[in-house]
Amino acid sequence: MRRRRTEAAEEEEEEVAVKKLTNQNLTSAEFSQFCEEARLMRRSLHPCVCSLLGVCIEPGHFALVMELVAGGNLHKVLRRSAIPWRTRIQMGIDLSDAVSFLHSLRPAVLHLDIKSPNLLVSEAMRLKLGDFGLAREKEEEAKEEEAKSSFQPGTVHWMAPELMTRGFRHEATDVFAMGVVLWELWTQKTPYHKKNVREIANAVISGSRLDVPEIVDPPARRNEEYAQLMSACWEQEYERRPSAAEVLRSLR
Repeated sequence: MRRRRTEAAEEEEEEVAVKKLTNQNLTSAEFSQFCEEARLMRRSLHPCVCSLLGVCIEPGHFALVMELVAGGNLHKVLRRSAIPWRTRIQMGIDLSDAVSFLHSLRPAVLHLDIKSPNLLVSEAMRLKLGDFGLAREKEEEAKEEEAKSSFQPGTVHWMAPELMTRGFRHEATDVFAMGVVLWELWTQKTPYHKKNVREIANAVISGSRLDVPEIVDPPARRNEEYAQLMSACWEQEYERRPSAAEVLRSLR
């Protein structure tokens, strides 16, 4: 889709992406959630976050208008062809930069659905975080046990154990998902391939994690550093995981 933009005496068109809701018969709660997604995207202005350009709230045409990121999503890109290691590291930096920024906002924005299908790749092979459909502002004073009732699930392949077992949401919940994406960037494979949802959930809750590859392309020393960072993101207890800012510093 194209939109027309007028600046001073010049007029031009640019291509945009439109996320039109599949269900257009929104309840009051669903409309509120649609507006919340748009509001959080507007709060999250950052070069590594997909930009919201507009919102359509006309009944029957509810949609978000966003910048077009032409390269497709990371899940598909990683499985299309071999990508240089330096490029994949930069993608990890872009993701960490985006999440670190979200968590630095006050109140912090928790994305809660970080996964390779929600990471968009530009023609320059840079990442942008998209799809804020499950995102929430962190309630700074909320107690862990109070989070249960409002939990909305994401995709189990990237889900932290505290989300699966008690619906607890925290910055570290996003960091766990980042760890799975780091594994994808390392291996260019699908996490938990050929395992069903129950098998994945049982494995993660019991403390099992994805296998660390034995042969990859970066130098051996960097292999170990990367593996340690990945494992830190996967810590069973969320308090022991690094912050997104710490992951960013490690990758840089």
